Amino acid sequence: LANITLDSAAPDRTLHTSGRFNIPLDLTLAPGMTLQSSAELSFTGTSGTQNLAVAGGTGTATAQLDGGRFIVNASYYGNASLDINPGITLRGWGSIVNYGSYQGAQLLNHGVIEASSSGQTLQISTGSSSNSGNGALVPGFRNAGTLRASSGGVLEIGAYANDSWASDPGARIELAGGTVRLGGGFTATDLLNGTVNPLSIISGSGSIYV
Repeated sequence: LANITLDSAAPDRTLHTSGRFNIPLDLTLAPGMTLQSSAELSFTGTSGTQNLAVAGGTGTATAQLDGGRFIVNASYYGNASLDINPGITLRGWGSIVNYGSYQGAQLLNHGVIEASSSGQTLQISTGSSSNSGNGALVPGFRNAGTLRASSGGVLEIGAYANDSWASDPGARIELAGGTVRLGGGFTATDLLNGTVNPLSIISGSGSIYV
């Protein structure tokens, strides 16, 4: 798939996929549609930033994982990042994996990432930090949007001890009947001393673990 806009003629505007798709450029979803995947969407760009976006830049669209995987920098070459644009909700259960973090590739969230399946986990494996060349470390995942756990789902950020991530001002964690696990290089001290703040934790109902 390369620089195309996906849409669905189904009554519920849902496009189901069960095989692996390699995406070398941007992936654009028509407003109001849902792309539902139980397999693998591999973003294979080698430089710059690939975008998961809503066509026209307005409205909303959904990418639904049903045990599938989103892979950032799936080619293993270069340092292409993936930006989940505003208006996109990536939800369900499965995993989001950054294969190129050690080379500077990032998963960037400007939309919503939501664990929404009861009893299931949506895992973000961010990868380790890389050196930007000027002494600054580049985290494998940067949240500038909303992370949400709803309906009994579990959102796990940082599956491994060397996973690195950060939050921008205004980023949010929302609890809506689910559980959030903050892992990787993140500690309870980070939550208390402002390392990842300003970060609004909106506690409706649910649990958060560090």
